[in-house]
Amino acid sequence: MAVNIFMPDLSASSGTVTLARWLRAEGDAISAGDILAEMEADKATIEIEAPADGILGRILVPDGTQGICADQVVGIVVRSDEKVPDISGMDVRTVPNPAQETVAEVPLPVREEKAHAPVVSGRETRARIFASPVARRLARLHEVDLKQVDGSGPQGRILRRDIDRLLSGSKTVAQETEKPKDEGDRVAMSGMRRVIAERLTKAKQTIPHFYVSVDVQVDALLTLRDELNHVAPAPPSPDTFHLSVNDMLIRAASAAFVAVPSMNVMYSADALVFPQQVDIAVAVSVPDGLLVPVLRDAGRKSLATTSREVRALIERARAGKLRADEMQGGCFTISNVGMFGVDTVTPIINPPHAAILGIGAISRRPVVREEQFAIASLMTCTLCVDHRVVDGALAAQWLGTFRNIVEQPIRLLT
Repeated sequence: MAVNIFMPDLSASSGTVTLARWLRAEGDAISAGDILAEMEADKATIEIEAPADGILGRILVPDGTQGICADQVVGIVVRSDEKVPDISGMDVRTVPNPAQETVAEVPLPVREEKAHAPVVSGRETRARIFASPVARRLARLHEVDLKQVDGSGPQGRILRRDIDRLLSGSKTVAQETEKPKDEGDRVAMSGMRRVIAERLTKAKQTIPHFYVSVDVQVDALLTLRDELNHVAPAPPSPDTFHLSVNDMLIRAASAAFVAVPSMNVMYSADALVFPQQVDIAVAVSVPDGLLVPVLRDAGRKSLATTSREVRALIERARAGKLRADEMQGGCFTISNVGMFGVDTVTPIINPPHAAILGIGAISRRPVVREEQFAIASLMTCTLCVDHRVVDGALAAQWLGTFRNIVEQPIRLLT
């Protein structure tokens, strides 16, 4: 019995949904759960799985199609002894379920395989290319032909390390056609980069940003981190944790929201929206852009749980395995660029969030303690706030609370 392949429901995502590419061809034998296609939506690459065993009988939406609707039929799966329904002249968004209606049939273009066909190896014989989403993005960014890459993953799947290995040993080849001297190389903008450009341009144009900054002493925080990591085995197992400074700052931010709940707010056209829980987004740099997975209900999570869940989110983000729902929600973002040696950052708010905390590098600086000069480890934290929902006094109160928690880190263990 024929089964429709539907576009997943991404109604909560923003930006244009594009069916990026089909990974299987018409006539291919498939099993339920096989990855058939990839689509790009809201900074992520989402995979479409086969709904049943059978043959990929018809592809209704070609590669590169934009503006795909939720629950739109994009293909049809049939049994090997079935024929494909004739859908010519019909709107693919309203394709009937073949099991419920009688329709004309056309022959199924099943690929014939010759008996005792010789097994031929080599890139030229690969009809389709298996590659991870991260590998595909890197290949597009560096204009690498995936047909020329040998995959080292399961069943020849191309992984990020395969692209990195190829790039590290490649040399730049001059273009055959000369370009004007004042024109640089043009690289097609990825779906992720396009969404980032659209969202942040709109955010800067429509949200009244203002900033408050503070220098935070982190000597006690660093000491506590070292003490906790000393008693925890490294590398961490699934049942343990190995703390980073970033983990502790995320926990401090969630504790500050619990202490100052009025900061947990979002803008709506006719009301202020106060979420029932504290959801914190964490900015993660990836090869061709930025992802912001969300730590759910962070206000009720312990430091150990925060560390484990944040680590898992970051790993999935860099592997291109985040689900769409893991990048939705929340009203606050943490952007830590200190590992790059940046002293101060004033980030742009990520809609629909109402604030974002930019964190700079930790450095040794002179301070005054009890009328005496001393050297301390400090970092500059800048809170960027949507003035439509948060005023200066409230922003300063929250940032002061955050600083106090970081400088008295024993509070992170409660």
